Amino acid sequence: MTRALTKDEKIRFHDYFVNLNVDKAVVSGEATTDYNCIAWTVGITNAWIWPGSTIGDFDKFYKTKGYTRTTDSNSPIAAWGYAENKMTHGSVSGKDHGP
Repeated sequence: MTRALTKDEKIRFHDYFVNLNVDKAVVSGEATTDYNCIAWTVGITNAWIWPGSTIGDFDKFYKTKGYTRTTDSNSPIAAWGYAENKMTHGSVSGKDHGP
């Protein structure tokens, strides 16, 4: 059950993620206190997970789940940040998740 971003969400998320195509991004679930974006990327919906603030921390975490970093834009998971030492978000793409 996905939906397009609202006009306000497009503005807000463009500010957060300047390289995100907000016209193609979708919301695959509403905000919750049960889990966060990083947990969602690996199918966990009952816990908050934060691997650390660096891309290296994210790499280590995702490696434990069977993923390795790639520059392939068709990868199922994307990690986002302002810099390699200031990571902020994780997202999923593919069936039921948007491009």
